[in-house]
Amino acid sequence: MTPDQPQKSVAIIIDYLYTYQLTLLSGIRKALDEAGLPSMVYSGRELDTALPEFRKANDLYALISPELHRGVIVLSSNFGYRVSDEVFLSFLKRFVPLPIVSVGRSLPGIPSVLVNGKAGMQQMMDHLLHSRRFRRFALVRGIPGNADSDQREQVFRDALHAQGLTADPELLLTGRFVSAHAHQEILRLARHRRDFDVVVSVNDEMTDGIVQGLRDAGLRVPEDVAVVGFDDSDPFRHALPPLTTVRQPLHEQGAMAAQLLLDLERGANPHDVLIDPQLIVRESCGMPQDATSVAQSQVPLSAEEEQLAQAFQKVVLSPEQRTGFLLNWREGLLRTLSEDEDFRRWRSALQRISATVQRALPADSHGALQALTVSAYELLYDALQTSYVRRRICELAHTAMTAQMYLASDERRFREEVGRYLSHLNVGRCILVLYDSYGPDIAPRARVVLAEQTQVPVDEQLFPTSRLLPDSMIGELGRGHLLMSPLFVKEVHYGYLLYDQPSKAYFDEETPRHTVSRAIWQLEQVRALREHSDHLEQQVRARTRQLEDQILERTKAEHALREAHEELQRTAVLDGLTQLYNRAAFDQYLQHIWEECRILQRPVSVLLCDVDYFKRYNDHYGHLQGDQCLREVAAALSRSVRDRSDFAARYGGEEFVVLLPGTDAPGARRVAERVNDELALCAIAHARSDVSAFVTISVGVATLTPDGENTAQDVLAQADALLYQAKQSGRRQIMTTTEK
Repeated sequence: MTPDQPQKSVAIIIDYLYTYQLTLLSGIRKALDEAGLPSMVYSGRELDTALPEFRKANDLYALISPELHRGVIVLSSNFGYRVSDEVFLSFLKRFVPLPIVSVGRSLPGIPSVLVNGKAGMQQMMDHLLHSRRFRRFALVRGIPGNADSDQREQVFRDALHAQGLTADPELLLTGRFVSAHAHQEILRLARHRRDFDVVVSVNDEMTDGIVQGLRDAGLRVPEDVAVVGFDDSDPFRHALPPLTTVRQPLHEQGAMAAQLLLDLERGANPHDVLIDPQLIVRESCGMPQDATSVAQSQVPLSAEEEQLAQAFQKVVLSPEQRTGFLLNWREGLLRTLSEDEDFRRWRSALQRISATVQRALPADSHGALQALTVSAYELLYDALQTSYVRRRICELAHTAMTAQMYLASDERRFREEVGRYLSHLNVGRCILVLYDSYGPDIAPRARVVLAEQTQVPVDEQLFPTSRLLPDSMIGELGRGHLLMSPLFVKEVHYGYLLYDQPSKAYFDEETPRHTVSRAIWQLEQVRALREHSDHLEQQVRARTRQLEDQILERTKAEHALREAHEELQRTAVLDGLTQLYNRAAFDQYLQHIWEECRILQRPVSVLLCDVDYFKRYNDHYGHLQGDQCLREVAAALSRSVRDRSDFAARYGGEEFVVLLPGTDAPGARRVAERVNDELALCAIAHARSDVSAFVTISVGVATLTPDGENTAQDVLAQADALLYQAKQSGRRQIMTTTEK
């Protein structure tokens, strides 16, 4: 390796970045860090994806070069579930002669790290059939054709058959590994039959939707129906009720995959690694609550929890240390909060710590221990509230930054806004690379337009795309662990985003990819309109000089120029997604109407609307469906305003605003109710809403008459305050104020 050549990294191929992949990647990174080696995650989509909007994502895999990498790790179970071994191996041939390791799927001739899922599923079925003595089973499978899902379903069928039971076809559901799909399936089933005692899910994520669907149908878990999962994923370890599942040691799988790759590189014989899973019995399968409490208290404390338990015991025995201890506890929680850890883990840990300390203390100290534990819980819940407020602030900032990116009219401002947006996401080191030309194929040359937290400054010289970075920045590829996310919209490639692999338990990789891609697309639309306008201006000047006497031709050209300018202006005042007016247009119109109504002494009413639980909607249905939801809400608003002077606009994110000049408070209330009626007719399904099965809105309605002392901002502030009250009152509310 020369100074101009970075240390070769390990290429890691994934189809998505979710809890399963994040946990595996943490294990891979740990093993590679111990060996002093970097890695690069290529995040496209599964082979032969069924979603046309994501097919261009897989062009990214063509950039995996043996010149830059020492080996390849493929997270195969999800990445290749749609293709045969033959097709999968054909794809992997491009990486020969690099050593290749598969995780989660056995491939002929490819060393693999596998979990003995069959044994784990058998443990689960033995427990349900023999220990719990269930006889009426429902199964929620994943994706048909996925090796893990198919294997777990077969064990399920065989176990029932061995007991003389038959798998009822109507009780075999398909949840596609996604909570929202599982929720729909189990709710549909529970509405017409309830002759099942236990629901077996082939992964943990679907159990969230299953439990919610059963509750929506009026069934209790586990009192009426038991629910079990598979994986023991972090987000579901402390679910309510605690989930019985099969633990897959994902972190260990990742570490073993990296170690196996390094062994192959040193010349070791190719071989598979098989890991045994472990049945974890918790309350969701009907285990008595007192038994789960005993089991919970007997779980060994971690080193961190052991230190906390010792501190608890000291404070109980030395009450003067209580205040200092609680201050340290609070600071620790807030520090943990900033690191995005799971607070449900602390709730569970407090239970174990309290039980452990209680056994070590005399009976007359138990009251003091209980009081200390209650105080610790109160501080934990305060931290949770702080977490919620911070997340809300971040969401608002995210919405504002996204809007600013979309408003960028030139590359300089675009770079500034993208840099601000990525810094807000706290992705650490990030590099934005754009292709020399945009089109259906990856361009052969590219350039870096933005780099944050890199060791060298941005080099904007064109370089071969196959090198990933220019020579002056190539050292970044040999430092740490990067993730590459493709930037594209429909059939057009724009470039890629490189940033440090996230170490958080939760990270939404699709949002920055989608947001930055759309911002580039918007910039290109503005640029194309401007170029078209400039071209038309040149044509007009040329034709005017040459054909001054041909007035008709000149008139046509000038008319075309006006149309181009009008289109450019229209684009500047309309929201690209909903085709309502945008925030800038609304602000301008509000000032005009305010002055007009001041002169005429007429009231001005404002409706500020917010889509209820829209983030949950996006999380479960995806960004494409989220965009469609916003379009339908916008259409409902448009149908509800009937006066020519009424003005509907998108205020930002999932917020909309309606301006009603000359309308008093009762009239504004009627318009708000009409909006609700129109939206109800749309019947947009919302499985994760707490207030309805369909999409709803909260509305703040404010009315003021301009008098020279108040301002347009006053009526907006009132509407915003009323909207906040509507949301605090349970959402799906209309809050109004009388005219002042």
